[in-house]
Parts: sequence; structure tokens; C-alpha cells
Amino acid sequence: AVFENPYGSFSVDGFGPFNGTTLIGSFAGKTNLAPRLRFSGPGSSWIDIGQNANADFVVDGSDIPRFVVQNGGNVGIGTTTPASSLEVNGSTTTRGFNIVSVTTNAPTAAATLTATSGYVVLNPATAVTLNATTAIAAGSTPGQMLILRGNSDVNTVTINDNAGTALVANRVLGLNDILSLVWTGSVWAEISFANN
Repeated sequence: AVFENPYGSFSVDGFGPFNGTTLIGSFAGKTNLAPRLRFSGPGSSWIDIGQNANADFVVDGSDIPRFVVQNGGNVGIGTTTPASSLEVNGSTTTRGFNIVSVTTNAPTAAATLTATSGYVVLNPATAVTLNATTAIAAGSTPGQMLILRGNSDVNTVTINDNAGTALVANRVLGLNDILSLVWTGSVWAEISFANN
């Protein structure tokens, strides 16, 4: 069956398979308007799903953008312009055990540590003290968490207070010692320190 209007036609096709799927319908536009399908119930609210003018997949609630999958693959919740693989504009709730990416870093004396993950195992060749002005490179967003773990009681890593840091005291990380930090927007502030 084909349904026509001045803006385009919608056909219920039921043909396939096509790339492992069965196409049940298609929209052929006659204008530059993006195709959408509207779901509405009693009252004045509705949900639209379809495409926007950029050919991104979108879900709108009463004409307010809620969810977008851009043509390039980025996903946005609460934003129509996600700048990364997943961008959420608003609060989130995560349940269960969170997995944090782990990297190993071999800092050198007087160096500034650049963390490439939220959990960094420190594995220097000798005992070192990080840079006295900027021990750890700036975070990207206030609230960003960083966990540092020492890997040796011989080749320790010392992080001084007031080196772009707000620590309770200078911290020496030996075997399995853990320093948890949060980026405030200007310094890495200590959350906790475990001398194991």
C-alpha cells in the first residue's frame, strides 16, 4: 500500500532481505523535509522518530530533541551535536560495577604525568619525584576522576602538594599504594590515599 501527500509518499513494502534485514516500509520525499514517523496518544504530547536535515537518526519528544545518532556515528542524549562517541547532556545513572580503562606509565624525574586513562599504574625505572610545578597534566572536565597506583616499593613515585595538586601531604606511591584524585577545573584534589 502507498500513502501519498504533497510532501512525499510512504509505502508499506514488506520486501527483503536486504543486508540481513526485511524492509517493511519506506518514505520517498518530494521536498527537502526530513522524513519522520509520529507516535501520539491522547493529550498534547508525541514522539517523532526519523531523520533530520543532516540525515541523522533522531528521536524528538514534543518537538524537543532527545536522542540523535549522527551519520558519522556519534550518539547524543540531550544534545543534537555530540562531540564524541557518546555525549550526554544531563544526569546519568549507572548501575553495577564500572570498568575503568587501565594504562601503565613510566614517569621520569621532574616530568609532568599525562594520564591517558582514569586508572594509571606508575612503573618508573627508578624512584622519581614528579614536576614540582605541574605534577599531573590538567584534566579535561571538572569532576574527572583519576586513580594512580604505585607498582614498586623501590621505584616509588612522589607527588608533591601544590604542584597543580591539592593534597593532604606530599604523597609517595609504592607497591599497591593508591591515590584517588578529582579535577576541580584548576587542580587535582585528593579524594583519598591508601598506603598499602
